[in-house]
Amino acid sequence: MKERKKSRGVLEMFKKSGFVFVSLCFVISISYAGSKGTTGGQFLKIVGGARPAAMGNAYCAVSDDVNSIGSNPSGLAFLPKSEVTATYTVWFQDIKYNYLALGMPMKMGTLGIAVNMLSVTGIPKTDNTGSYVGGATAETATKFGESDTAITLAYAKALNDKLGLGLSMKIINMSIDDKSASSFAADLGGLYKASEKLDLGLSVQNLGGAIKFIEVSDPLPMNLKIGSKYQFSEKFLLGLDINVGTADGVSTVNLGTEYSLAVNENMSLPLRFGYNSGLSDAGGMAGVSLGLGFAMKNSFGFDATWAPYGDLGDTIRVGLKYSF
Repeated sequence: MKERKKSRGVLEMFKKSGFVFVSLCFVISISYAGSKGTTGGQFLKIVGGARPAAMGNAYCAVSDDVNSIGSNPSGLAFLPKSEVTATYTVWFQDIKYNYLALGMPMKMGTLGIAVNMLSVTGIPKTDNTGSYVGGATAETATKFGESDTAITLAYAKALNDKLGLGLSMKIINMSIDDKSASSFAADLGGLYKASEKLDLGLSVQNLGGAIKFIEVSDPLPMNLKIGSKYQFSEKFLLGLDINVGTADGVSTVNLGTEYSLAVNENMSLPLRFGYNSGLSDAGGMAGVSLGLGFAMKNSFGFDATWAPYGDLGDTIRVGLKYSF
């Protein structure tokens, strides 16, 4: 009898902790809300892994791989095995984007690290009148580059078999030509397994200071992400994320689905479709994403994603994943 009462007390404590966490996330997000076009560090919005990109970044409640670091750090709390992933992106306009992540479950919780790197070179230099520097045309002008990097350290803990909480800290560095700026940010997340098929997630992303170049300072693109995942069967899942209260006033919806075709008991071919409403203003099929993969049970995986950006061009992501 005493043990039963004790268990009820612990459960009530978890419920209260979850309510406080949700309330805190909401208040923080609303407090920092600004207007569209007022944030810096826009590269922080880019989806890192090929799998979440194929699912339209509807990943807040997905907790079965290391890519959850980028959408909701609490997903790491339920990572079944240590996992490492690397993704290379062929972007438009000669932009390069790379992503690395590692997650390691331990007795004290799950530790994770991720690195996001974006760079572009060969940009023609102009002066304050718009004239080219070092040459008369864009081809002959002096060139410069830009690079953005975020290193994320994450920690997640499952409080019980249903509730997990996570925190990640980001070190951000951006450089343009010979100028650079640095900042710090944090992500807070919670994930609740409401039933055998339904998972619910909540995350505040890029909570932190501003990024300052010379005398100009801009807030980071903070975002409140509310997500759900419904596992129709072992092969088929559907994800839905809603992004609200962002610092730049942008609210979006992410929708993604994955269906795994079984080749045999140890091999599957996942097919993915996604939609990100935040990209729809680029025209054409922008916002839509398609992906496919190859997965060996509990070991090796390969993912590829195609995502068009309208008139800007198409992007291709390829990623490798290894569980150990």
